[in-house]
Amino acid sequence: MEDDVATNLRRPRVAIIGAGLSGLCALRHFSGDPRYAVIAFEQRDRIGGLWSYPYGCEEHVNAEETSPYYCRIYRNLHLNGPSNFQGYPELPFLDAETKAGIFPHHQLMTEYLQRYAKTHDLSSHIRFRALVTRIQPITENTTASALSHIGPCWELRITDLDSRDGMETIEIFDAVLICNGHFNKPYTPNVDSIQHFQGHVMHSAAYRTPEIFAGKNVLLVGSASSANDLTCELMHHAKTVLISRRGKYANVFRDQERFPSVVSVSPPLRFSAHHVSSDISSPTDTAPVSEEEPQGAKSYPVDVVIFCTGYTDHMPFLTPACKLEVSRGRVSPLYKHLIHCEYPTLCCVGVPRLTTPPKLIEDQVRYYKAVLDGNVLLPDRQTMMEECEEDERQRRNDGLQEHQRHLMYPLQTRYFPYLRGLAKDAGFEPSKQVDEKIMVHVIEKVCNEPYDFRKSRYIVVNDEEFVCEPI
Repeated sequence: MEDDVATNLRRPRVAIIGAGLSGLCALRHFSGDPRYAVIAFEQRDRIGGLWSYPYGCEEHVNAEETSPYYCRIYRNLHLNGPSNFQGYPELPFLDAETKAGIFPHHQLMTEYLQRYAKTHDLSSHIRFRALVTRIQPITENTTASALSHIGPCWELRITDLDSRDGMETIEIFDAVLICNGHFNKPYTPNVDSIQHFQGHVMHSAAYRTPEIFAGKNVLLVGSASSANDLTCELMHHAKTVLISRRGKYANVFRDQERFPSVVSVSPPLRFSAHHVSSDISSPTDTAPVSEEEPQGAKSYPVDVVIFCTGYTDHMPFLTPACKLEVSRGRVSPLYKHLIHCEYPTLCCVGVPRLTTPPKLIEDQVRYYKAVLDGNVLLPDRQTMMEECEEDERQRRNDGLQEHQRHLMYPLQTRYFPYLRGLAKDAGFEPSKQVDEKIMVHVIEKVCNEPYDFRKSRYIVVNDEEFVCEPI
């Protein structure tokens, strides 16, 4: 097939927003192709994105995104997937056989990304301390784009954070890959009576270490992975760990002999000044703050409330002209959860939830590059929009909510077919059957055995079989 990129008079300029797990993968694929001129913009002074745990972050838990102390992980965090899934194909995550298949500490991910960047000389293509503040499509004179057969050029406004006066520049790019992750803006739900609580309220984004909660009564709200991890840590330090969660995994810590300091408090919650209870209608906003325990259902003393309720997608640099709606768990319209239907020269990498991030990112980047290369022809705008609408309709019929627009569960019917489709269309090898089997096994253990699932090691026997053995 004729290569559309090669026929252009100049190299397409590609901008990548972010130099974390997604951004580095995108940068590696585009910087390795001399047909493209690519640059990544990173607002901090280092690579790594989410996986960076900078010195001083424990004292600056609410640091801004551009701060050198900015962090979104905790000191003892280990990955939710074994090392088999954590690297990119051309550079193994762990070489030592004795470490293969473990659930690595976050520092190993940081070291891997640094090694990945050094191996492919990626830092020379990264502009550090560069904050992208605006992205705007150029819809007039579209023939000026080297990729005009796909979509428009893009105008980016970039602030130099190291300049004394915050110097701004404007640059034009033929394509933009948004790789800023979705763990930047914490999501905190509305709880009617929380205004009456006089203790400390925080989001898990500000959690770093368990020791500072020694002797306190801590309430964790939410059922995501962070809630499980914090429960497992705090039960050894806090006086009591109260957990409030919904769904089929609400009672995974119900064994009182094993988890004597963990207590479940069923939502909805009602707060007073220093207590919480369940199954009682919340007081009105005008109700007086009371020092007394809530009456009726059993109540519990609480000193700290930690919301482990995830994050909302955050792309503040997009202008209304971009025609991309961004909210909690939903970026729309994205064809194949990746490519802007209206303006296909813009894509958002890593949006789908409940995935193996490196594999998802690698396949999405390879697919999108195949689009820009001219090796994958996209449907027309109307067809892409119709596919997005059909996907949303099916999700509503399955009982999924608006913020689950990109949830890739069940794995067998959503995630694996999604990856196979990308591989088939773009002409690269799909996942091995053994990788799919391991992921299904891991997800089940994460949900059902949050205290124990990392105490296993996954050994690949062949392309179809694996062994899970205790450590």
